[in-house]
Amino acid sequence: MWWRTVRYAFSLLRQALDHAVVIGLLRYNPSVRITMPKGQKREMKALTAEQVQQFLAEARGTRFEALWWLLFSTGLRPSEALGLKWSDITSNKASIQRKLTRLKKGWSFDAPKTAKGRRIV
Repeated sequence: MWWRTVRYAFSLLRQALDHAVVIGLLRYNPSVRITMPKGQKREMKALTAEQVQQFLAEARGTRFEALWWLLFSTGLRPSEALGLKWSDITSNKASIQRKLTRLKKGWSFDAPKTAKGRRIV
C-alpha cells in the first residue's frame, strides 16, 4: 500500500515542477530524468477449503448466507453478484450482465468493464 503513496507523491512533485517550468521559475523539470522502480506485486492469498467451510458454517442462518455461497462457489466478484437479477439466473447458471458500482452519492448498475466480463457462470 505504501507504494501507491510514493507514486502519488512523485506525481504531485512532477506536476508542480512542470508548472514551475511553464511560469519560468525553472528551465527544465529535473524529475523527467527519474524513472520510478517497478512496484512489487504481492501474491493473492486465497482461503483454504477448510477456511471456506468454517466461514460458511459461521454464516449459516444469516441474511447473507446465500450471497456467500454464491461468491465461494462461482468465483464472482462481489460487485458482479450484487448486480444479478432473478431473471439472470436460470437452471443453475448465472448470466453476468451488470455490476453494482458505488458512487459518491448512491449506487449504480453498470456494464462490466470488458466484453469478457459479460459471461455465464
